[in-house]
Amino acid sequence: PAPGTPAPACVFAPRCDQAEDICRIVPPPQRVVDGHMAFCHFAPPFPPAADTAAPPAPPRPNARTVPALEAVHLSKTYPGATGPVRAVSDVSFRIEAGQTLGVVGESGSGKTTLARLLLGLTAPDPGGIVALDGIQLGPSLASRSTEERQALQIIFQNPDSALNRAHRIRHILGRPLARLAHLSGRTKESALQDLAAGVRLGPAHLALRPRALSGGLKQRAAIARAFAGRPRVVICDEPTSALDASVQAAILNLLVALQSHDTVAYLFITHDLAVVRYLADRIAVMYLGHMLEIGPAEDVLAGPHHPYTAALVSAATQAARVRLRGELPGAGAAPAGCIFQKNCSRKIGAVCETVAPAFDPAEVHPIRCHIPREELVEKKQAVLF
Repeated sequence: PAPGTPAPACVFAPRCDQAEDICRIVPPPQRVVDGHMAFCHFAPPFPPAADTAAPPAPPRPNARTVPALEAVHLSKTYPGATGPVRAVSDVSFRIEAGQTLGVVGESGSGKTTLARLLLGLTAPDPGGIVALDGIQLGPSLASRSTEERQALQIIFQNPDSALNRAHRIRHILGRPLARLAHLSGRTKESALQDLAAGVRLGPAHLALRPRALSGGLKQRAAIARAFAGRPRVVICDEPTSALDASVQAAILNLLVALQSHDTVAYLFITHDLAVVRYLADRIAVMYLGHMLEIGPAEDVLAGPHHPYTAALVSAATQAARVRLRGELPGAGAAPAGCIFQKNCSRKIGAVCETVAPAFDPAEVHPIRCHIPREELVEKKQAVLF
């Protein structure tokens, strides 16, 4: 409920899909069943709420179609105090309509720089290409048309900084409807109501400023703004990392429901393998600007793994921990040969120090490693979940 709204007898009634009149009039009693306590008028077990139940899987795209988003040889080099710094190095991938590509890696691995390159907020090094529905986009945001900017949107990690605190939610959502979707008058108002309802924001929320909303409601408003122009691709830059677990689950289910309805493609950046396991069709693993592995989600998480992926998976499971050697080198101190060789617990010799491993992103599940795949299978870690 909006701030200042009188609380019902059951404080959860406004968000409960099983609420009845008694919930709004009489305080719920305490019930204990099998050691579990709950304050509710209805005895457990409770059926799952509509907003947190597992959503239907989005339709699988036809692999022969033109991808919704494609990156080809994307790199970004910055000048550094001791020489050039390669923030992103020769990254290529494709995302089909209705698919989600999860991008994982430690802080400093180049995930956010990659997102900026795709959005045109940062121009790539010469030779890098970003294509939307098979059409090459300009390298910068200024060189892209309104329709191209409309088709490629982003949901930021922190809605507090993404939403203008001076404006009400109605204005925040109405502006992209006017500028990107070119709507006005009653058509715009109808679209605004549909947009808000699609992310479960009520009329009362539209009249508020962001500071009056909870973190979850702010992120719903940010999602609605990203979807205002009916995008083809949405980049999600850790949109749930600052939210409580229950709110995070609701936001993830909302994103999947929106994807299923609009067949939008997601590039989902996260540190959380549990989140990417739930949401992604394919997973890309990045390290110091390089893509070390990319493939179907189940294959990447089940193995064979790149040794770095094995370390990430082991940290998120009950499997024996795979520990990295040494410290993460800075991007300006990237070693010769294999980019991962100074941290690798399975380094096999001089070849790792002198020769960069082959990596063909056109393969179903390429792994950037000199260790033969059959040996990686022998050492694979437990499956996540």
